[in-house]
Order: sequence, then C-alpha cells, then structure tokens
Amino acid sequence: MNPATKTDPLVEYVQRSLELDDPDEVDRRAGELSVMGYERTATHLRGHAVSLRAGRVKRPRMVFRSPIPEASDEQWARFVRLMQTGDV
Repeated sequence: MNPATKTDPLVEYVQRSLELDDPDEVDRRAGELSVMGYERTATHLRGHAVSLRAGRVKRPRMVFRSPIPEASDEQWARFVRLMQTGDV
C-alpha cells in the first residue's frame, strides 16, 4: 500500500463514528477520544450525538392500529416494527 494513500487510524475512527446512528455509542467513543487527549474531536462527536438524539425526538412515532381483535395496538405496532427491520 502506498503510504501517501494510507488513512490515519484516528481519522478513520472518527469517520466511522460519525456514520453511526446510536448516540450512546457516539458518546462512548467521544469519551475514549477525550481520555486520549483529543478533546476538540470528542466535543465534535458529542455534538453529533446530541443531533442524533434531537432527530429521534423530532420523528413522530407511527401509529399502527391492530386489524386483529386479539392483538392490542401496542402488540401490533411491535410486530409491524419487527417486520420493517427484519429483526425477528
């Protein structure tokens, strides 16, 4: 591999951290960077985590009415979300 094209491990770690959707994991990584002395980078990641949390709050939760009398709306909604993600 050409040394000129090699990506700095720290840069790669930060880039992968910014691609995450989990604000708790982003915060955890920010803490690691802070301990290593990269406080400005950690602050940036923490800001990203705050943005992720804000985005979650702004998204309205979809309401799914159960078409089955034996299943509550909550049970049906849980089923629908599982089917959407394929995480059964």
